[in-house]
Amino acid sequence: MAHRSDPGCITSEREYGAARRELDALLGSIDGALDECRVDELLELIENYESSVRFVPDWSGESFRNAA
Repeated sequence: MAHRSDPGCITSEREYGAARRELDALLGSIDGALDECRVDELLELIENYESSVRFVPDWSGESFRNAA
């Protein structure tokens, strides 16, 4: 995944997949040249994206008894 001008935001599944692949490649590198700053950046991007796409049901119109 190329470095972006706004590194705090993944906006699509395609960017998310690219970030995951880059992270996997960095963590799987056998030469020991791990870019720890980039790993941290990728982890933050991935975690932020995953938390933003979590399904949260809207039960605002339901009573508590009917919500289960």
